[in-house]
Amino acid sequence: GNAHAIFERTDTDGDQVISIPVILRIAKYLKNDNINDTRQDFVSNVLEPNIGKQYLNEPLGHVRLTRGFIADLQQHCVAANKVPALRLSQWTKKPDKDQWSLDAFVHINVARQHRGIVLEITPKCGFLCSSPLVQPEHRIKFRRHRYGLFQELMSNGLLRKGWMSGNCDAPFIPSSYSPLKFFSGEISNVESSMLSLFERPQNNLRIWCNGQIIYGHDKMNLTVKDFEAIQQAILSNVEKAMVFQSLASLVGAILTREPLIQNILKLQKADLIDVDGMVRVYDRLVEICGTQEAAEACINYPFCPEFHIAVGDVCSFIPFSRPDCMHLDELMHEVQKFADALPGQKETNDPFLDEKYEYCLKIVQKLPKESCVWILQGWLISLAMCDLSIMIGVSPGSLDEGDRMQNLESCGSISLEAGVCNYSLKLVDYDPKPSTKLRNRGKQERILRSLLN
Repeated sequence: GNAHAIFERTDTDGDQVISIPVILRIAKYLKNDNINDTRQDFVSNVLEPNIGKQYLNEPLGHVRLTRGFIADLQQHCVAANKVPALRLSQWTKKPDKDQWSLDAFVHINVARQHRGIVLEITPKCGFLCSSPLVQPEHRIKFRRHRYGLFQELMSNGLLRKGWMSGNCDAPFIPSSYSPLKFFSGEISNVESSMLSLFERPQNNLRIWCNGQIIYGHDKMNLTVKDFEAIQQAILSNVEKAMVFQSLASLVGAILTREPLIQNILKLQKADLIDVDGMVRVYDRLVEICGTQEAAEACINYPFCPEFHIAVGDVCSFIPFSRPDCMHLDELMHEVQKFADALPGQKETNDPFLDEKYEYCLKIVQKLPKESCVWILQGWLISLAMCDLSIMIGVSPGSLDEGDRMQNLESCGSISLEAGVCNYSLKLVDYDPKPSTKLRNRGKQERILRSLLN
């Protein structure tokens, strides 16, 4: 990946794994020296009370590495062609000059832990932007979800991702997957979104069996053995052409009965002002603090108990106490009014949009430090929630288990026509985003203008 390198450790006897395998997760090019402390605050104060501890794949511990060991790993992976072409520059710097973290986390390898199959899903951002601070040139975001916009950019050759093939001439086929459907809470929409992922997995879907990827963007033909493994895991005897339909139905049933997806969506919506608004608030905080470093040092994750979303209140999604500030209250009032009025706006050049944009810019320039920090905390939380992955382990259960929700002590189980299926939901890649992510985002966002051209 862009931020981490993942290595698997297994003890084997021939082809058989004889111990619970673990993975070593190493952060690449760390720019924040206190990222480990920040991570613990983020997990304890934000995720556990608002996502659910039963869904987190927390590390077993961490290990201190040496530069030489990291250099050996880098050289081995490059020589074995394990590194995507677009990421090679992160792997080929000299050991004494690289900045990989020496403190690596050790996790249970969820892909091997389950005795059935494991689906790895990266669902992305599940809501449409409704911020009055969206730049006039970017108002396409009011009508199109971000995943779809980036599909179009990649289709037009304007953007390449690290997972994409090294062959730049290979045609890119966009996906019809909709994160809005995935997070809708409606079982039919979840099924539909999963079928789109099965059709075009890209980097958003993998299926694992016994620790090996059996289906993904570069492996889309199931062998007979793999097909039978899926059949056995989901208690289905359907033909090969229908196995993904059955799997999509099961995933839809699991995700709409557990609160995980809606909990993730709540924290995603902590982005109240979109990246365009974030850029303005960040600039305001830098103006107050004097430097980018001083501004970024203000970002932390204080304790926040489980919070409740007020119906119809878009400003209640940030799980921290709102600072007592007249200008922040005014801005949040404008954000709410804009979100309520936006569905009725048919044109992106409507004077109403321009008026609200200019008015809110003026409010941002009056915000004090604490109010800026509160908004930026929410934006970084949302960014982390839009980049995580969900691991869904599925295997046959016992008839006497019946239906139960997942908890800290046990996996969940669901009754099907053919019997009982056990499942386990675990999040991975949910680290907090470093405050340096606030930098240069405006420049990155301007690529969307090419779609309007």
